[in-house]
Amino acid sequence: MAWANRKVELLEEGHTAVSVAVYFDTRTRIVLEYDPSQVPLGHTLNGYLVRFLNNLAKASLDTPLGAVSMLDKAQEERLIDLSGHRQIQSHIALPCSSQFEQAAAKHPNRIALVEADGTELSFQILDQSADRMARRLAQAGVLPGDHVGICMGRGAGFITAILAIWKAGAAFVPMDPGYPSATLNIIAQDSDLRFVLVDTTAPLLEATTLDVEALPHTEAQLPDPDQRDPADTAYVIFTSGSTGRPKGVMVSHASLAAHAAAIIPHFDLKAADRVLQFAALSFDVALEEIIPTLLAGSTLVLRQDSMSESISDFLEQSNALGITVMNLPTGFWVTLTDLMHEQTKAFPPKVRLVIVGGERMPLSVLRRWRETVPNVRILNGYGPTEATITCTTFDATTRQLEEDTVPIGRPLSHAQVWVLTTDGALAPEGVPGELFISGPALAQGYIGNPDRTNRSFCRPAFKPAVVRTYHTGDRAVWRDGLLHFLGRSDRQIKLRGYRIEPGQIEAALESQGAIDRAHVALHKTSFGQLQLVAWYSAPKDHVAPSPDAVKELAAKLLPPQMRPLPMPVASWPKTPGGKIDTARLPSPEPLPAGNSSEEVEHTELSQKVAEIFSGILNVADISPTTSFFDAGGDSLSLLRLMPEIEKVFGQKLKPTDIYSDPTPRGVLSALNSGEADPLVVIPIQPKGALPPLYAVHVLGDNGSFFRPLAAELGPNQPLFGLTVGHISEDTPTTIEDIAAFYLHQITRHHPTGPLALIAVSSGSYATMELAQQLLAAGRDVFALILLDAEGPGGRARVSWPKRILAHIQNLRSFGWPYIKKIRAGRFRERKLKIATARLQKRANDKDSVTAQDILNVADFVAANKCAIEAYHIQPYPRRLTIYRAGHDRFDSPDAIRSGLGWSSVAAGGFDILDVPGDHLGILQAPYVKVLGQNIARRLASR
Repeated sequence: MAWANRKVELLEEGHTAVSVAVYFDTRTRIVLEYDPSQVPLGHTLNGYLVRFLNNLAKASLDTPLGAVSMLDKAQEERLIDLSGHRQIQSHIALPCSSQFEQAAAKHPNRIALVEADGTELSFQILDQSADRMARRLAQAGVLPGDHVGICMGRGAGFITAILAIWKAGAAFVPMDPGYPSATLNIIAQDSDLRFVLVDTTAPLLEATTLDVEALPHTEAQLPDPDQRDPADTAYVIFTSGSTGRPKGVMVSHASLAAHAAAIIPHFDLKAADRVLQFAALSFDVALEEIIPTLLAGSTLVLRQDSMSESISDFLEQSNALGITVMNLPTGFWVTLTDLMHEQTKAFPPKVRLVIVGGERMPLSVLRRWRETVPNVRILNGYGPTEATITCTTFDATTRQLEEDTVPIGRPLSHAQVWVLTTDGALAPEGVPGELFISGPALAQGYIGNPDRTNRSFCRPAFKPAVVRTYHTGDRAVWRDGLLHFLGRSDRQIKLRGYRIEPGQIEAALESQGAIDRAHVALHKTSFGQLQLVAWYSAPKDHVAPSPDAVKELAAKLLPPQMRPLPMPVASWPKTPGGKIDTARLPSPEPLPAGNSSEEVEHTELSQKVAEIFSGILNVADISPTTSFFDAGGDSLSLLRLMPEIEKVFGQKLKPTDIYSDPTPRGVLSALNSGEADPLVVIPIQPKGALPPLYAVHVLGDNGSFFRPLAAELGPNQPLFGLTVGHISEDTPTTIEDIAAFYLHQITRHHPTGPLALIAVSSGSYATMELAQQLLAAGRDVFALILLDAEGPGGRARVSWPKRILAHIQNLRSFGWPYIKKIRAGRFRERKLKIATARLQKRANDKDSVTAQDILNVADFVAANKCAIEAYHIQPYPRRLTIYRAGHDRFDSPDAIRSGLGWSSVAAGGFDILDVPGDHLGILQAPYVKVLGQNIARRLASR
């Protein structure tokens, strides 16, 4: 054994910056080696390792690894100080509803609320209105502990409803009327709502609804205010969920009160402040704007919609309204800063505080802001819904920043923030880790999902012992005593201030049979822009739906911020581990639509519009037919586009002008048409050599009712939509005037040649009058097609016994959805009845209904009904083609013989044909295929 005492050395050259070797000799020896040029703090790293091992040797067998610290006492104390652990506020005894009542009693005549139209409500009036609504809600069946949805537009009614629901002992669930019904129905179902409070902005819902104008006039007794429990749920807000369903975050009165108690002094809210309510009402930042403002005795000012659509309007109205405090999404603030910097626009002089949050604040933009608005306090805020809105801020007004990012600062008095290593121990200052939050403002958890709650809200292992923390999923680091946000540690996306779960979008798209698989991710274009993209494939042996079809699908299933740019793929590239390799998926960066040299010439003006697009989006080679949105544009870049167009062309456009045809050619057309005479023809399917078919008046969102039909008619059949466009004081309201407006549109759009008209339901009357005016003008209307429309002679229905039998047959055929359809129909009829009565009263007062009386979609439908009743229809000299919904079992034989009531005016005769589907279902898959075949034959028979 002569070799036993020999010394052996291993000489090895490696590429690692740090290595740890363990030698078992007479005693265990651990050696840490590092490259000082790559790891300048290697000595500090060695100290962490030594302390960790010493503490590990002292730990018991049941000690969690996260409780074994690598830090010395001074370092631990420093992190505890930074976390806010020592400054946490005392318990808040009163819920916000009680605090508001105290504020109203203290200064009853002070203005609490200013609506978008300038209407002012005092604290006393707002409190009394909330009391009255609360007693009516109690009479309608609301009990303490219930959840009540609010699906209402921005207005005093929404604020009153929040306070009233709290006074009734219940919790509220905000539901954005602009969201698809499918999303709202999920929210209603998962929230176990007593009912949903709605106004005329709300869509049809499957849940039980109660119109805010139809609350019981009798009032029940309210729960004793002294018995309000701060531990009760105050609200439930839904955020994107990775399982495919949005997840509801429950927040208690105590948590919201703790948040308000921290925000009021931090924002220094005073009675003279006028705080702008800017955020979407279903977004938790809206509560940060509303609740602290009212509790501080300040004035809450509700914005007009135009303030989020135009930077010029935002600045002008903020100045006119005397705003002093505003809380803005990061994306909007970036656009605001850039435009003020570029165009030397003045910032409203009374604004003293701007809070920015939702996304990472770009340092370069902050520097431009400081140059442009040097004397206004600006806070960079951070906070997830689960921690009750903003929980850290950084005052970015004057402090010089040495780092390349803007910090998110330090915690407010209601929060503690901790940066932890992967094993749950405190991460040293300067070392990135995962961000956890604790404190009295933590949410209760996720409604109906205890497993997720237990995973996300847990007791940590590190010292000091903290009862409960929320695992944010964000990465952060302490640098020089300030917290810096580093991004997400999972697939969740933060885009334009919204938290987006790709899995929810994927599940929504895959729930439809046409898409077998979807993959959603952020794509960074070659010019640095971020796009939300959905790659998708079809089931085997099937053809993938077109991107346009997927866009329509997303619009029905997902809220606007979650609608991706669709990109079909034939196969899925994989990583070595078998996952989808996003980097190898085809680039979604758009190519110019069509061959610009063949389809349309680049005129000097359209080239100028294309150059504006390119400058805004940093995208080269924009053709006249390239969509602004397909090229990477969004609502924020649209804010930059409109003032740029106004500066170059000297003409102001509205967002609706862009949305109707978002191409350089379309923008040029809108500019050429002028404000007084806009062209509002929607190109549902503009290609093809056949005579055009115009769908009239009732089109659905952006022509959605007729897009499936356009696909069935094929690429050679042009199909356009006619609409009155954006409601203004010049919008026609009588059938004759509406038809004359459409005649003018067609004359400009298709001045000569034959054409056909098609309409569904009540749009048939304007279409009939349009056909009459076209014929009088010498135009050839070779087909007039009416879809399941009731004529002036009425649509006779079967007798009551047969109706009952028809209901039973429908219930057997369609099951529970048929019941929900009946309920939705009755709700729609009730809304229409209320809106019609309101318009008729206005008409009686003024002898006519004008465009100013039309405030929303329900009013528009009611105005159309009133116009039909006042219309004197004349016999039509040519043959009518009428399609009846074959699933309608309620039409009597007389109804069919009379052409659904059109026979009395069908001087040229009529044809009536049954097609499968219900009233609007005949225009939707799968039934639209039969309708499309029939209409194609009718159009070909001319």
